[in-house]
Amino acid sequence: MLIKDREPSQELLMLRGLKPRLHFTNEEKNYLDHKEKGFEGELAFDKLTEPLREKMAFLNDVTLKQNNNEYQIDSMAIASNKLHTFEVKNFEGDYIVKDNKWFSPSNIIVKNPLLQVQRTDTLLTQLLREKGFRHTVESHLIFINPEFNLYNIPSGLPIVYPAQLNRFIEKLNNEPVKITPSDMKLAQTLLSLHINDSTYSNLPHYDYQTLQKGIACPACLKFYSPPKYTSFHCESCQLQEGTEQAVLRSMKDFQLLFPSEKLTTNRLFDWCGVFKDKRTIRKVLKSNCQQQGHGVSSYFFR
Repeated sequence: MLIKDREPSQELLMLRGLKPRLHFTNEEKNYLDHKEKGFEGELAFDKLTEPLREKMAFLNDVTLKQNNNEYQIDSMAIASNKLHTFEVKNFEGDYIVKDNKWFSPSNIIVKNPLLQVQRTDTLLTQLLREKGFRHTVESHLIFINPEFNLYNIPSGLPIVYPAQLNRFIEKLNNEPVKITPSDMKLAQTLLSLHINDSTYSNLPHYDYQTLQKGIACPACLKFYSPPKYTSFHCESCQLQEGTEQAVLRSMKDFQLLFPSEKLTTNRLFDWCGVFKDKRTIRKVLKSNCQQQGHGVSSYFFR
């Protein structure tokens, strides 16, 4: 049973919206690539665990807080008074452990993901006891990328390597478990405690005036030229997109990046930056949004 599906985080969506409009430093580009790759790995894990949803309650991408400590869990599965947590890593290449330090293929020290797993296990167990649940917590560190290798690591750790994934899923699937009323109560409790706006965010500084205006192609992120009739044609990658769809996509980015700004015809016209007049913008807004007020003081919302 899927209790909470996985969606891109607000931070990832904002980074995607900023990328074509703001000059990213190399560090900011690498950070976005890291977030995209992590999300890709989590989706791949979701695909693998689909057979388990018939007998376990799944919650994906849950952020919780315990004793003022915020922590994020990639996936949880609950059944028969046991809670499995899965920390999914999409690492690629040959990693090595020296003196309890993890080194990437480029010999850069990276955070030890086992410490993250242990911290989550401790905080989650405290939360469960505080809420009156007696579920056992069992944590797993999942390496999803088939091109990953790890050297000099002791045995007996809660690690699942790429070559072990299918057997690991099969083992869980063969366990004689089922979702109990207590499991459902715990799942709903965790869902209610989920924090939508995490404090873990690493966005570059931006403001409206300095962002490039226009509508970027969703495939190659190059900005469109003015539309022909009712569609845009990307001169870079040849993608075609309907005018209304493109405006709505651009509008969504604007609302995400500037949540306190009122959505007006003039503002969206300036933000899209590709139309000769405001008629198209006004038509899209009136067809897809509700209008508040009239005249120059009117604005729209969805």
